[in-house]
Amino acid sequence: MVLSEEQLALLPTEEDVAFYEAHGWYVSPKIIPDEVFEVAKLGAERFYRGERDAEWPYTSGFSVSNPEHPNAIRNDQYVAFRIQELRYLALQPVIGAIAARLARTTEIRLLDDALVYKPPQSKGVVGWHVDRAYWGNCTSDNMLTAWIPFHDVDESHGPLMVCDRSHRWRGMEHSRQFNNQDIDG
Repeated sequence: MVLSEEQLALLPTEEDVAFYEAHGWYVSPKIIPDEVFEVAKLGAERFYRGERDAEWPYTSGFSVSNPEHPNAIRNDQYVAFRIQELRYLALQPVIGAIAARLARTTEIRLLDDALVYKPPQSKGVVGWHVDRAYWGNCTSDNMLTAWIPFHDVDESHGPLMVCDRSHRWRGMEHSRQFNNQDIDG
């Protein structure tokens, strides 16, 4: 993968990597050009209309939203394999380069991707969970999740929240609460 000088400047510094290792999270500067998001939004719209560029060969074992409930939170996995515009976003070289830098490796693999949509009128929430709990078949704990919002997000939008240093907590391998609405519990 070849990055431009502009993209290289966006990679985490050694201090950023040390912070990530200590805290378990990292917030990058804006790394994706607006035109890539515009293309991805079109792909998301195509996906929700039922269009597919390729079919996923499996019929179970992954999340699929119910189109009969358009005002509910939608969680669809492996969309980058099925919609070319979403693949274009997911495979942006700078995303992989940042992940590789944070993992201190020269090789990074995309295990899964998900298109999560929370309509403005939705009262639902995404529950507390540990991403690692969903990937028990992986032999490595050196995994990262990249959250890439399609629009600007501030606290009033209910953004992604992380528990600082929770990547060091033990006994969380079964914490699968993605759909649990009881955040206080």
